Amino acid sequence: MIIGIDDIPKFGSTEVKNLKILLGGTGANIALVASRLDVPLTLLSKVSQKFPEELLSPLHHRNIKLKLERSDEEGPVCYIIDSREEQIAFMFQGPMNSPGSLYTIESRYCHFATSNPKWILSLMDRCKGKKVFDPGQEISYRWSLQELRMAMKKSDIIILNRNEYDYSRDIIPDGKDLIITLGKEGCSYNGKIIRSKRQSGRSTVGAGDAFRAGLYASLYRGSDIHKACECANAVAGYYVEYERSLDLLDWRVLCEDNDV
Repeated sequence: MIIGIDDIPKFGSTEVKNLKILLGGTGANIALVASRLDVPLTLLSKVSQKFPEELLSPLHHRNIKLKLERSDEEGPVCYIIDSREEQIAFMFQGPMNSPGSLYTIESRYCHFATSNPKWILSLMDRCKGKKVFDPGQEISYRWSLQELRMAMKKSDIIILNRNEYDYSRDIIPDGKDLIITLGKEGCSYNGKIIRSKRQSGRSTVGAGDAFRAGLYASLYRGSDIHKACECANAVAGYYVEYERSLDLLDWRVLCEDNDV
Protein backbone atom coordinates (compact mmCIF):
# COMPACT_ATOMS: atom_id res chain seq x y z
CA MET A 1 0.00 0.00 0.00
CA ILE A 2 1.78 3.14 -1.26
CA ILE A 3 0.72 6.33 0.51
CA GLY A 4 1.83 9.39 -1.46
CA ILE A 5 2.62 12.61 0.42
CA ASP A 6 4.63 15.79 -0.26
CA ASP A 7 7.05 15.54 2.67
CA ILE A 8 7.54 13.01 5.45
CA PRO A 9 6.60 14.79 8.71
CA LYS A 10 8.54 14.42 11.93
CA PHE A 11 5.33 14.60 13.98
CA GLY A 12 1.66 15.49 13.68
CA SER A 13 -0.36 14.78 10.53
CA THR A 14 -0.13 15.49 6.82
CA GLU A 15 -2.36 15.27 3.76
CA VAL A 16 -2.33 12.08 1.68
CA LYS A 17 -2.11 12.97 -2.01
CA ASN A 18 -2.80 9.50 -3.38
CA LEU A 19 -3.13 5.87 -2.30
CA LYS A 20 -2.19 2.85 -4.41
CA ILE A 21 -2.69 -0.83 -3.64
CA LEU A 22 -0.30 -2.89 -5.76
CA LEU A 23 1.50 -6.19 -5.88
CA GLY A 24 4.91 -5.62 -4.31
CA GLY A 25 7.72 -7.18 -2.37
CA THR A 26 11.31 -7.55 -3.52
CA GLY A 27 10.81 -11.01 -5.01
CA ALA A 28 7.66 -10.13 -6.93
CA ASN A 29 9.08 -6.83 -8.19
CA ILE A 30 12.28 -8.45 -9.44
CA ALA A 31 10.28 -11.24 -11.10
CA LEU A 32 7.92 -8.83 -12.87
CA VAL A 33 10.67 -6.66 -14.33
CA ALA A 34 13.05 -9.51 -15.15
CA SER A 35 10.29 -11.49 -16.88
CA ARG A 36 9.60 -8.46 -19.12
CA LEU A 37 13.30 -8.53 -19.99
CA ASP A 38 12.88 -12.15 -21.16
CA VAL A 39 14.61 -13.79 -18.21
CA PRO A 40 13.19 -17.20 -17.21
CA LEU A 41 12.93 -17.50 -13.44
CA THR A 42 11.27 -19.21 -10.50
CA LEU A 43 9.68 -17.16 -7.70
CA LEU A 44 9.32 -18.88 -4.33
CA SER A 45 7.35 -17.14 -1.57
CA LYS A 46 4.68 -17.48 1.11
CA VAL A 47 1.35 -15.62 1.15
CA SER A 48 -1.99 -15.73 2.92
CA GLN A 49 -4.83 -17.92 1.70
CA LYS A 50 -6.74 -14.63 1.43
CA PHE A 51 -4.13 -12.83 -0.66
CA PRO A 52 -6.01 -11.05 -3.48
CA GLU A 53 -5.79 -13.15 -6.64
CA GLU A 54 -6.08 -10.07 -8.84
CA LEU A 55 -2.79 -8.81 -7.39
CA LEU A 56 -1.08 -12.11 -8.17
CA SER A 57 -2.30 -12.23 -11.79
CA PRO A 58 0.71 -10.32 -13.24
CA LEU A 59 2.96 -13.14 -11.98
CA HIS A 60 1.26 -15.61 -14.29
CA HIS A 61 3.75 -14.78 -17.02
CA ARG A 62 5.38 -17.16 -19.49
CA ASN A 63 8.83 -16.47 -18.00
CA ILE A 64 7.83 -16.97 -14.34
CA LYS A 65 7.51 -20.35 -12.67
CA LEU A 66 5.50 -19.46 -9.58
CA LYS A 67 5.76 -21.46 -6.36
CA LEU A 68 3.52 -19.98 -3.67
CA GLU A 69 3.05 -21.57 -0.26
CA ARG A 70 -0.25 -20.61 1.38
CA SER A 71 -0.87 -19.83 5.04
CA ASP A 72 -3.90 -19.04 7.21
CA GLU A 73 -2.15 -15.88 8.45
CA GLU A 74 -2.98 -12.51 6.90
CA GLY A 75 -0.44 -10.80 4.65
CA PRO A 76 2.28 -10.08 3.99
CA VAL A 77 1.50 -6.36 3.69
CA CYS A 78 3.88 -3.41 3.36
CA TYR A 79 2.75 0.16 4.02
CA ILE A 80 5.06 2.59 2.21
CA ILE A 81 5.01 6.31 2.99
CA ASP A 82 6.32 7.84 -0.24
CA SER A 83 7.50 11.43 -0.74
CA ARG A 84 9.00 10.60 -4.14
CA GLU A 85 12.73 10.35 -3.38
CA GLU A 86 12.33 9.30 0.26
CA GLN A 87 10.28 6.49 1.74
CA ILE A 88 9.47 4.91 5.08
CA ALA A 89 8.15 1.33 5.08
CA PHE A 90 6.12 -0.50 7.71
CA MET A 91 6.15 -4.25 7.16
CA PHE A 92 3.64 -6.82 8.42
CA GLN A 93 5.27 -10.18 7.69
CA GLY A 94 2.37 -12.56 8.30
CA PRO A 95 3.19 -15.89 6.57
CA MET A 96 6.84 -14.89 6.20
CA ASN A 97 7.35 -15.11 9.96
CA SER A 98 7.91 -18.86 9.71
CA PRO A 99 10.09 -20.97 7.38
CA GLY A 100 8.58 -22.67 4.35
CA SER A 101 9.34 -25.96 2.66
CA LEU A 102 12.79 -26.94 1.47
CA TYR A 103 13.61 -27.11 -2.23
CA THR A 104 16.67 -28.02 -4.25
CA ILE A 105 17.34 -24.96 -6.43
CA GLU A 106 18.91 -25.61 -9.83
CA SER A 107 19.04 -21.97 -11.04
CA ARG A 108 22.32 -20.39 -12.18
CA TYR A 109 21.70 -17.55 -9.71
CA CYS A 110 19.71 -17.86 -6.49
CA HIS A 111 18.55 -14.50 -5.14
CA PHE A 112 17.72 -14.55 -1.43
CA ALA A 113 15.69 -11.45 -0.61
CA THR A 114 13.48 -10.40 2.31
CA SER A 115 12.17 -13.52 4.02
CA ASN A 116 12.52 -15.69 7.11
CA PRO A 117 16.27 -15.95 7.95
CA LYS A 118 16.12 -19.62 8.95
CA TRP A 119 14.37 -20.48 5.68
CA ILE A 120 16.98 -18.57 3.68
CA LEU A 121 19.91 -20.24 5.44
CA SER A 122 18.39 -23.68 4.83
CA LEU A 123 17.67 -22.96 1.16
CA MET A 124 21.20 -21.64 0.64
CA ASP A 125 22.52 -25.11 1.42
CA ARG A 126 20.30 -26.51 -1.35
CA CYS A 127 21.23 -23.94 -3.99
CA LYS A 128 23.45 -25.31 -6.78
CA GLY A 129 24.09 -21.97 -8.47
CA LYS A 130 25.65 -18.71 -7.31
CA LYS A 131 24.06 -17.46 -4.10
CA VAL A 132 23.13 -13.77 -3.94
CA PHE A 133 22.29 -12.39 -0.50
CA ASP A 134 20.06 -9.30 -0.40
CA PRO A 135 18.63 -8.87 3.13
CA GLY A 136 17.07 -5.48 2.38
CA GLN A 137 15.45 -3.28 4.98
CA GLU A 138 14.94 -6.27 7.29
CA ILE A 139 18.67 -6.57 7.96
CA SER A 140 18.54 -4.78 11.33
CA TYR A 141 15.39 -6.25 12.86
CA ARG A 142 14.93 -9.78 11.47
CA TRP A 143 18.52 -10.94 11.23
CA SER A 144 20.73 -11.63 14.22
CA LEU A 145 24.41 -10.84 13.71
CA GLN A 146 25.18 -14.55 13.85
CA GLU A 147 22.63 -15.29 11.11
CA LEU A 148 23.98 -12.43 9.00
CA ARG A 149 27.52 -13.77 9.29
CA MET A 150 26.35 -17.23 8.24
CA ALA A 151 24.38 -15.93 5.24
CA MET A 152 27.23 -13.70 4.07
CA LYS A 153 29.72 -16.54 4.43
CA LYS A 154 27.52 -18.82 2.30
CA SER A 155 26.99 -16.13 -0.38
CA ASP A 156 28.89 -15.49 -3.59
CA ILE A 157 27.45 -11.99 -4.15
CA ILE A 158 26.08 -9.54 -1.55
CA ILE A 159 23.76 -6.63 -2.47
CA LEU A 160 23.17 -3.82 0.03
CA ASN A 161 22.18 -0.16 0.05
CA ARG A 162 24.21 2.49 1.90
CA ASN A 163 22.44 2.07 5.24
CA GLU A 164 22.57 -1.72 5.09
CA TYR A 165 26.27 -1.60 4.26
CA ASP A 166 26.99 0.77 7.17
CA TYR A 167 25.09 -1.57 9.49
CA SER A 168 26.94 -4.73 8.42
CA ARG A 169 30.29 -3.58 7.03
CA ASP A 170 32.29 -5.05 9.94
CA ILE A 171 31.03 -8.58 9.35
CA ILE A 172 31.21 -8.76 5.53
CA PRO A 173 33.77 -11.48 4.68
CA ASP A 174 36.74 -10.66 2.47
CA GLY A 175 36.64 -11.85 -1.11
CA LYS A 176 32.89 -11.49 -1.69
CA ASP A 177 31.53 -9.66 -4.72
CA LEU A 178 29.84 -6.64 -3.13
CA ILE A 179 27.30 -4.38 -4.84
CA ILE A 180 26.11 -1.27 -2.98
CA THR A 181 23.17 0.61 -4.49
CA LEU A 182 23.52 4.39 -4.24
CA GLY A 183 20.12 5.67 -5.37
CA LYS A 184 20.21 8.16 -8.24
CA GLU A 185 24.03 8.11 -8.14
CA GLY A 186 24.08 4.51 -9.39
CA CYS A 187 25.96 1.79 -7.53
CA SER A 188 29.39 0.60 -6.52
CA TYR A 189 30.85 -2.79 -7.37
CA ASN A 190 33.74 -3.90 -5.19
CA GLY A 191 34.47 -0.27 -4.35
CA LYS A 192 34.25 1.16 -7.89
CA ILE A 193 31.43 3.67 -8.56
CA ILE A 194 29.26 2.95 -11.61
CA ARG A 195 27.27 6.08 -12.43
CA SER A 196 23.58 6.23 -13.29
CA LYS A 197 21.61 8.60 -15.53
CA ARG A 198 18.56 8.25 -13.32
CA GLN A 199 16.06 11.10 -13.30
CA SER A 200 15.45 12.95 -10.03
CA GLY A 201 12.18 14.30 -8.72
CA ARG A 202 10.20 11.12 -9.29
CA SER A 203 9.12 8.33 -6.97
CA THR A 204 11.88 5.79 -6.43
CA VAL A 205 9.65 3.07 -4.90
CA GLY A 206 10.72 -0.24 -6.44
CA ALA A 207 13.77 1.24 -8.23
CA GLY A 208 16.14 -1.00 -6.28
CA ASP A 209 14.18 -4.06 -7.34
CA ALA A 210 14.25 -2.92 -10.97
CA PHE A 211 18.03 -2.55 -10.59
CA ARG A 212 18.26 -6.17 -9.49
CA ALA A 213 16.10 -7.35 -12.38
CA GLY A 214 18.34 -5.50 -14.81
CA LEU A 215 21.39 -7.05 -13.19
CA TYR A 216 20.03 -10.57 -13.76
CA ALA A 217 18.88 -9.77 -17.30
CA SER A 218 22.45 -8.82 -18.13
CA LEU A 219 24.03 -11.78 -16.32
CA TYR A 220 21.58 -14.09 -18.09
CA ARG A 221 22.93 -12.81 -21.41
CA GLY A 222 26.52 -13.55 -20.40
CA SER A 223 27.75 -10.17 -19.15
CA ASP A 224 30.29 -9.83 -16.37
CA ILE A 225 29.09 -8.20 -13.14
CA HIS A 226 30.53 -4.75 -13.96
CA LYS A 227 28.65 -4.63 -17.27
CA ALA A 228 25.57 -6.05 -15.54
CA CYS A 229 25.67 -3.19 -13.01
CA GLU A 230 25.71 -0.65 -15.85
CA CYS A 231 22.63 -2.26 -17.38
CA ALA A 232 20.98 -2.49 -13.97
CA ASN A 233 21.42 1.28 -13.58
CA ALA A 234 19.79 1.80 -16.98
CA VAL A 235 16.79 -0.39 -16.13
CA ALA A 236 16.30 1.31 -12.76
CA GLY A 237 16.54 4.72 -14.43
CA TYR A 238 13.85 3.75 -16.92
CA TYR A 239 11.67 2.40 -14.11
CA VAL A 240 11.85 5.71 -12.24
CA GLU A 241 11.47 7.92 -15.30
CA TYR A 242 8.35 6.10 -16.50
CA GLU A 243 6.90 5.73 -13.00
CA ARG A 244 7.04 1.94 -12.71
CA SER A 245 5.53 1.29 -16.15
CA LEU A 246 6.67 -1.96 -17.77
CA ASP A 247 4.82 -1.42 -21.05
CA LEU A 248 7.79 -0.14 -23.05
CA LEU A 249 10.54 -1.99 -21.20
CA ASP A 250 12.97 -3.14 -23.91
CA TRP A 251 16.33 -4.76 -23.22
CA ARG A 252 17.83 -3.75 -26.57
CA VAL A 253 16.95 -0.09 -26.15
CA LEU A 254 18.21 0.08 -22.56
CA CYS A 255 21.36 -2.01 -22.68
CA GLU A 256 22.31 -2.84 -26.26
CA ASP A 257 21.39 0.04 -28.55
CA ASN A 258 22.94 2.49 -26.08
CA ASP A 259 26.10 0.36 -25.89
CA VAL A 260 25.84 0.24 -22.09
